[in-house]
Amino acid sequence: MPNLSDRRINAIRSTECLAEARSHQRLTIQCFTTLLSQFKLQKPPPTAASQPIRPPTMPDDSPLNLTPLNRVISPPLNLNPPNTPPNLYTAAYQYFTSIPWCADLLLSESSADGTGLAIPFVAQCFNPVSDLHDQFVGATLASHPRGIKHILSFFRPLDASHLRDPARPIGRVDTLFALGDGLSGYHNIVHGGMTMTMADESMGMVNEINTALGKDGLVHKLSSVTAGLDIKFLQPVSIPGVVCVTAWTESIVGRKTRVKCEVKDSRGEVLAKCTSTWIALKANL
Repeated sequence: MPNLSDRRINAIRSTECLAEARSHQRLTIQCFTTLLSQFKLQKPPPTAASQPIRPPTMPDDSPLNLTPLNRVISPPLNLNPPNTPPNLYTAAYQYFTSIPWCADLLLSESSADGTGLAIPFVAQCFNPVSDLHDQFVGATLASHPRGIKHILSFFRPLDASHLRDPARPIGRVDTLFALGDGLSGYHNIVHGGMTMTMADESMGMVNEINTALGKDGLVHKLSSVTAGLDIKFLQPVSIPGVVCVTAWTESIVGRKTRVKCEVKDSRGEVLAKCTSTWIALKANL
């Protein structure tokens, strides 16, 4: 059995070994710190390849910012833009198909303007991208309980390949408007400015659906604005009720599109006729 003297000697040796180990540890840390300061890694400067890709932005006051081109809703065409109010398309479709003469337009298999079933869509004027766009129709008139209740547009391809052929634009669009009694000028008669608004929006939808479908042509790649509008009021538009506005392309020359339309009631009576000129905005504006 070790005596007290041996225990003291062992304790002294253990203390010396521990001190020596700690000394080696401090030396190792000091050497590592010195090496790290000499060979410190620096973050490489960003390169073009490492930079995030951002789409080009337009100035806030650019006219092209006034009309976004991606707000058309059409489940049959798989056009479902983000942040679209739920049931906007479904509610309009159900409403108009519950009215016999509107259902005939939407569900008939053939018509003078094409073949097969109609392809419905809700235009961007009724589906604003923000509270800075399309507010007159899509917010002010749409939100009022006595304003515009529903809008639904539709077209018919001329044949089986028409829809997917980029060289063949859609030439005619019909739009149904459900009008409340808060849009009157005289008692139960639509204000003339509202009739002009329906005509203007409907004529713009012809280029709009072609843009959404990716059709060829300058006017289908850029935003277009109304340059002129000539309307003839033939009969009063009664409200509340539904009217159908039929718009078609008369001609396209460069950036200029000439469009015509007719406003009709449930009996097919023409209530107003309109001709307009649209100008596609230059991309550098």
